[in-house]
Amino acid sequence: GTTFGGQLDMETTFAPDGSAKGRFWGGHPEMPPHYSGTWNINEPGQLCIDMLADARGIGRFKACGPWYALDGVYYIPQSGERSAVVRKRTVTR
Repeated sequence: GTTFGGQLDMETTFAPDGSAKGRFWGGHPEMPPHYSGTWNINEPGQLCIDMLADARGIGRFKACGPWYALDGVYYIPQSGERSAVVRKRTVTR
């Protein structure tokens, strides 16, 4: 994707009605900082997102995947491979 300074972070709010919205930071200064869309839990229990960002190089992004928890910390893998890198996720209410 489009990055500025090599690091693009994001924060997403998942609402009970299945809508989702979020923001990017650390990207290129001309990149719009917001995105929105929907979320749901599929039959295998994975979190699925369908988001649209008006950011150059990002556009629409869809994905489904598992979340893992260990000692109250959440992680999401970058792929379905056993050796996939996992990224820490912070969950707040």
